[in-house]
Amino acid sequence: MSLTDPTPLDEVEAPPPGVGSVVAAVLLIAVGGFGCGYGWGGIGLLDGVRDPSIEVQASVAVGMIAWVLGNCSWLGRIIKRRDMGLGIGAAAFLMAAAGGLWAIERTAPGNAVLLTLAAGSASLGALCAVGGIVAARARERARGVEDHIVRHGWETTAVISNRGYESLEGMTLTVVTFTFRDHHGTQRWVQKSMRQSPRYAVQEGQETRLWFDPERPHDASRIVVDLARDRSTAS
Repeated sequence: MSLTDPTPLDEVEAPPPGVGSVVAAVLLIAVGGFGCGYGWGGIGLLDGVRDPSIEVQASVAVGMIAWVLGNCSWLGRIIKRRDMGLGIGAAAFLMAAAGGLWAIERTAPGNAVLLTLAAGSASLGALCAVGGIVAARARERARGVEDHIVRHGWETTAVISNRGYESLEGMTLTVVTFTFRDHHGTQRWVQKSMRQSPRYAVQEGQETRLWFDPERPHDASRIVVDLARDRSTAS
């Protein structure tokens, strides 16, 4: 395989998930949050008074199922997008849970515990949302730096000196070590996070293109590895 040939993963990996599928995953998480907030809040409200109603029990069951499915869907999509931070999913759950807690509190107004929990959940959700937005912006800036390095940096050939795994059973996050020589002939190495699977695993000795900032060849944040670029946690 030449350095300019697309890797097998480039040929088979689908493009980043569309906005619609991401929104659907977030909505599913929100449904889970509301159900959990309403259901568990209702169980707490009725504790020692009477058995929870079918509605409350169903809310817990539906909420937990929706939360699990939503999280699986969300994590599978967010890892391939740079414009959304991981905290958005947590924010959706916590803020929806606050809504569920508030809704169940309305059935017996004046419960300070539920109101406090609702306020705390909403506040924590807002913090997660801010954190997610900040993280997404940071990822976009990092991508901008990578694009600049590829256009204006020094290109060379890198060799995988440590593939980052002993064995693979499924899609796994690994840390791969690449060795290269800078424009002065000095041998250097850099580590990059990569998602790998048994079918498309990298091997030691494999070559790829690498770009670096000639003014800061030691700075890993200003080193771009072609093979790792679209298989990182931030892609």
